[in-house]
Amino acid sequence: MSQPTTPHQITLLETPAEVGSFDEEATRRFCGELLERASRVDPPWVIVDLTHTTYIGSHFLESLVRAWKRLKARDGRLVLCGLRSMVLEVMQIARLDTLWEIYDNRQQAIAEMTRPPE
Repeated sequence: MSQPTTPHQITLLETPAEVGSFDEEATRRFCGELLERASRVDPPWVIVDLTHTTYIGSHFLESLVRAWKRLKARDGRLVLCGLRSMVLEVMQIARLDTLWEIYDNRQQAIAEMTRPPE
């Protein structure tokens, strides 16, 4: 389901394919892990890789917002990557694409999160 951290101490969570296949139990488990990690990871930097996800529902979106708020309260960041067209469209319709940085793949997300400030 997930990898604990990248070499740069960024927590990387990869959604399992079941999250995008209307599997409520898999979605619940993933969202629980996301929220738990958002509360405790140090540094509070999280990348959610949605490469294997073809569908997201309201529970998933709510969990992303809650995780983002938890990370933000800890001066952290939530970054998304690997969004398929339907998932990106849902984010755009809900205007959630303005809350988070979104990258095509995890390599881009990691590179942007570890880029030194200008």
